[in-house]
Amino acid sequence: MSGGGELKKTVARKEREVDYKITHYASFADNLEQMSAQETDDDMFSSGDHMRDEIQRLLDELGDLNRQLLTASRGGPSSGVSQTIAQQHMGRLQTYTQDFARIGRRIGDARSSAALVRGGRRSRRGEWSEEMHELMSEHDAVGGAHSAADRVLAQASATHGDLEGQRHRLEGIGGRLQSLARQVPGLNSLMSRIRTKRERDRMLLAACIGTMITALILYLSLIHISEPTRHAQISYAVFCL
Repeated sequence: MSGGGELKKTVARKEREVDYKITHYASFADNLEQMSAQETDDDMFSSGDHMRDEIQRLLDELGDLNRQLLTASRGGPSSGVSQTIAQQHMGRLQTYTQDFARIGRRIGDARSSAALVRGGRRSRRGEWSEEMHELMSEHDAVGGAHSAADRVLAQASATHGDLEGQRHRLEGIGGRLQSLARQVPGLNSLMSRIRTKRERDRMLLAACIGTMITALILYLSLIHISEPTRHAQISYAVFCL
């Protein structure tokens, strides 16, 4: 029990560390996107590479811990780790990995933009040709589209996380209700009687609807059968007149 508890604490500490590093990495990407190509240099991108390598190491360590947690959850209640808790931590790891990859793409785009600008200068004065201006405009448009796509993916990831949290909460509520039903005498039988009555009412309603439909079909059939007789009576009366 204590082993599982210690493992959960270790995973939680590692998650906080990863979250802090990824937040710092995202701020670094924001600063790069706001700076011009002249303000960036190789040392700055080297700093970003160092952060990237450190976060990758932390994610690998967190993955190993999550696999240990998942293995412990298969040991039953005595392990002190439920499979629901293990799945929640695995979901967080997936979210961290996706955020890390998305930020890395943003930094890669900023690096490519800086290299493009530096290589596109025509003279020492930093003047650009008309083709370079067009190329930069196209590059900015593509970068804006990438940023918009990243924002949509971030919102989708956040929504997915919320839905996962709601699902786990509902599973917890269902488990507590089942536990309560086992602890309270007669509650199971009461719920069974309620379900039986609901099924009986549904069957009665279906029988009534079926009977009404059958009666309606018979009524329409009788009208259809009596229709030629009524026409014959009318024709005879006209002949007599």
